Amino acid sequence: MPMNRLDELDRTVASMHEFMEMESARRAKRELRRRERDEARRAVEATRAAEEERASRKLEKQRKREEEQMMMVKVVEVQLSMNLGDIREEIKAEVRKAVADTMITMVVTGKGKQAVAKDLSSSSSGATSDVEAITEGTWNLSIQGSGARIPPLVTAPR
Repeated sequence: MPMNRLDELDRTVASMHEFMEMESARRAKRELRRRERDEARRAVEATRAAEEERASRKLEKQRKREEEQMMMVKVVEVQLSMNLGDIREEIKAEVRKAVADTMITMVVTGKGKQAVAKDLSSSSSGATSDVEAITEGTWNLSIQGSGARIPPLVTAPR
């Protein structure tokens, strides 16, 4: 019987060895699946990170483009306001010149007096403003022919 017992121990050892190999293979498969899952997860994360990076770069590029457009708009607005200011100054100068020419050539007449040309540019100094020059010129204006429209004042006899 000792042989029988030895055979039985041999079979037990063989079955244990087989069990250990199966368990080792099962663990190896489990480890392989875990590694594959981890690798797939890392690949997905890397893809997501790359997409986020691309989106971030695209947004940054868009933001820079918008900033550049805003700067160009500001530059155009500044240039436009400067040009409009120059145009306003030119218009003011033309109006002043036209008013001054009109005031210079305006004839001031009075009742029974001769027509006299008044020259504003000689009477106004460089210190007086344009408004003062125009105001001074308007003091000498008179309404002509107003006597024909207004009936003479009749006083009652006493």
